[in-house]
Amino acid sequence: GRIEKGGDRLYLGDRCCRLSVIDPVSLEVVDKTGLAATVYTLAEAGNHLLVAGLSGGLQVLDRSRIGGHVVRTQKTPGGCRDILAVGRWLYIADTHGGILLKSLDRWNDAPVRLSGRPGESFYLDRARNLLFVALGTEGVEVFDVSDPGKPVSVAVWPHLRARKISGSGTLRFVSKVIHGIDRIATARLDE
Repeated sequence: GRIEKGGDRLYLGDRCCRLSVIDPVSLEVVDKTGLAATVYTLAEAGNHLLVAGLSGGLQVLDRSRIGGHVVRTQKTPGGCRDILAVGRWLYIADTHGGILLKSLDRWNDAPVRLSGRPGESFYLDRARNLLFVALGTEGVEVFDVSDPGKPVSVAVWPHLRARKISGSGTLRFVSKVIHGIDRIATARLDE
């Protein structure tokens, strides 16, 4: 399944729609719950745990009692592939809805579409306030997130096939699934 590190805990999502909270010191399960969809990715945002499943949209849980019920849900147009909390904003990579932006302060508001390209995964370069978005066969898109609530698209590289993206310094690495890994130098983006 999926394992993610939170602030003071580990989260383990399995392919049977179960989510376990694990103490990283004792490695004991301290809480668990069943969900409506397979856990694809998750993120902590304040007192909430945001859980995305491919077909289940976004589910919001209370971090203090994961085994309780889902606090709220947010449907997305397609499969929710990745989420990233930046300040009071949530970026959502959706296979049909594109790249979406959601205010964590206004849950009743629908997400805003930033890009119609199908999102796969995010990598945030915090030092330069750049958000790199893997778009599958449509390439890589880069957003300036200096103001997280008003991101600006600054580059699109349609020739790069990318499912996952990571980075170190001014280099970004993209996984192309069975097609290997590419390295991209991004030093000139903010010059």
